[in-house]
Amino acid sequence: LLGDFFPVFSWHTADVGWHNLSMIGDVSLAPLPGLEVFAQYGVDDIRLGSVNIGDDPIPTIDAYIIGLSFDRRLLKASFSFYLEGGYTHYLWGNFHEEYALSRAIYRYFMDRENRILPMTSPFGPGSRWIYGEIGWGNLNDVSASLFFQLIDKNSDANLTTTPYEASSKSF
Repeated sequence: LLGDFFPVFSWHTADVGWHNLSMIGDVSLAPLPGLEVFAQYGVDDIRLGSVNIGDDPIPTIDAYIIGLSFDRRLLKASFSFYLEGGYTHYLWGNFHEEYALSRAIYRYFMDRENRILPMTSPFGPGSRWIYGEIGWGNLNDVSASLFFQLIDKNSDANLTTTPYEASSKSF
């Protein structure tokens, strides 16, 4: 990432080397009591060819999450609401094959097959999702909640067999 922002290193033949760093920005606002609006944006690699700086053909690898939450305690009950949407690029968390141990992996997802996930994504590379939850509770510790989750995955994107190269895939 340092070589992306300061390309003068390569102009003077300094050896920046391969690196697997992510840069993530996070912002949240509380415009009303009990309401929080939040967003995160991350980049794993930045393609600088569009501004005429020599770079490898790897595209900008980005990810984002946006959402809101609401939690309100009333006289005899409480109400909560949560909504989140997110996206990860098909190369998010991936890295060059010769440096496979530098991939920022977190855990195995055991659903039909073993799957490695990046540290910074709950669904892995090449994912789009929407998650929502509505909850209600009263003073007698009775509560109920309803949630939904929609996930759209690029089935070709993973951290073990997806080559670290540009592709025509949309996500």
